Amino acid sequence: MHPIAFVDCKTTHLDAEIGEAWEVAVILREQDGEQTTDTEHVWQIRPDLTSFDPEALRIGRFEERFAVPLAAEAAFTASPDAILPMTRARAAEAITALLSGAVLVGSNPAFDDRHLRKLLGPGGAQWHYRPYDIVQLAAAKIGAQAAGPLPWSSHILSRAVGVEPPSAEVAHTALGDARWARDVYDAVMTPEPYPVSWEGRARHAVGLYTRTAVELEDTRRALAKSEAAVKRAHKLASTWAVLRAYGSAATELRNALDGPSARPTTQPSARGPRCGNNPNVKLTDGDRQAVDQFKTYLQQRATTARVSDLYKQWVKAGPPPFGTSLSRWWDARLAELHAALQPAAGAQQDGAQPECPPGCVACATDESHDPAPAAGARQDGAQQSGEQSS
Repeated sequence: MHPIAFVDCKTTHLDAEIGEAWEVAVILREQDGEQTTDTEHVWQIRPDLTSFDPEALRIGRFEERFAVPLAAEAAFTASPDAILPMTRARAAEAITALLSGAVLVGSNPAFDDRHLRKLLGPGGAQWHYRPYDIVQLAAAKIGAQAAGPLPWSSHILSRAVGVEPPSAEVAHTALGDARWARDVYDAVMTPEPYPVSWEGRARHAVGLYTRTAVELEDTRRALAKSEAAVKRAHKLASTWAVLRAYGSAATELRNALDGPSARPTTQPSARGPRCGNNPNVKLTDGDRQAVDQFKTYLQQRATTARVSDLYKQWVKAGPPPFGTSLSRWWDARLAELHAALQPAAGAQQDGAQPECPPGCVACATDESHDPAPAAGARQDGAQQSGEQSS
C-alpha cells in the first residue's frame, strides 16, 4: 500500500515557470497493519523575489509568516518554537525522500506538483504519477449532478461532506490547507449510513421524521393515560370532600346530642383546608398520589406540545440547504429534539416550596381557598406540627 501525502505549497506566483514555492507542508500518512500514523512536516525556503506576484505573497501572508533566519537558505518550521535552519539542497533532499512512492492528495494538487518539481529539480518527483484533488473526491461522494455546474467550489463541496473549511487564522497556510485536505479525504472515505445524494438525504430525512412521529405518538398515548389518571384523582378528591362534609355534620350532631359538657375543651390540631401548603394539615398517601399524578400529566402535556411544535417547525423548514454540512445539520436537529424532551426551563425544582399543587383536595372543593403558600409553610413542617400537637 502506498503512503498518502497530503500536500500544500505557498508560492510567489501562480505560474510555476515564473514563481517558486517558499513554503511546503506534507502530512505523511503511513499504514502499519490496522494502525495509521500521520506525521506533519513543514519547510520554508528563501525564494528569489526578482519576479513575483504581490497578490500571491499577500494571500500567503509571506511578510508576516516567513521565518527563515537571515543567514540561512531554508528551515524546517513544523514547530514555531524550534526553527531548524538548513541549506536549500538539504531541504530538497528531505522533501524528496519523504514523498518517494507516496500518493499526493490536496486542493488542486496539480498546482503543488508543478512547483514541487521545480523546487526539487530533475529526478526529484518520485511520488505516484496520479495526484488526487479533494474537490473531485467530494464531488464523487455526493454525485456530480448534486455538485452543480463547473467550476466546483472547494468550500461548498467541503461543507457538503461535513468538513468546515479552514478559519481565517489558518487559511492559506501550507500546513492549515494540508490538514484541510486530509479532513476532506477522511470524510469522503468514511462510509456513510445513507448515500450522500438528494435521494439518500430524502430517504434519511423520511426515516428521521418517521421515528420522531412514532415517539410523538408514544408520548400522546402516555399523555392520555395520565389524563385518565387525573380524572380518577379528581373524582376521588370529590368523594373525599363529600365524606368529609358528612363527617363534619355527624360530629356536630353528636356534640349537640351529648350536650355542652361532652364537647372537647381543646381545638383540633388540624385547621384550615386540606392542602399541602397548610402547616396544620397532614396530607394522606391518597392526597400525595393525586398531586403527583397531576404533576406528571402537566409535564407530559408540556413535552408533547414542545415536540409537536418542533415537528411542525422541521416540516416547514424542509431539507437542509445545498452546501450545508449534513453532520452539523443533523446534530442541530437532534439537539433541538433533546431540548424539547427536557423539562421546561424554570420548572419547579425538587425541594422548593411550590404554590398549592394542582389536584389539591381543598382547591378542588373550596373556591375561597388561597392556593399561595404561607411564608415558611412546608408539608414537612405540617407533618411535624401535627405529630407534636397530637
